[in-house]
Amino acid sequence: MFNNNLKLCNIPSGSQWQVELYTLQGQAVLNARGIAVNSKESVVSIAHLQSGVFVSVLKSAGQVYKSIVTIRQ
Repeated sequence: MFNNNLKLCNIPSGSQWQVELYTLQGQAVLNARGIAVNSKESVVSIAHLQSGVFVSVLKSAGQVYKSIVTIRQ
């Protein structure tokens, strides 16, 4: 990731979403919520985070998606 935004893609328009980022040690560093305006992408600022590897948990439309996210600021 080379900018200050985390992009959440393919969330159905009008759906609520919640994204959480955790360090590999389990410390929560981000908890953001919103409603998808269009299904192409929703954007969350990560400008306050330092570079590193994080666990991402995205909840939307009754589904939970987990992934590894690398941030380079």
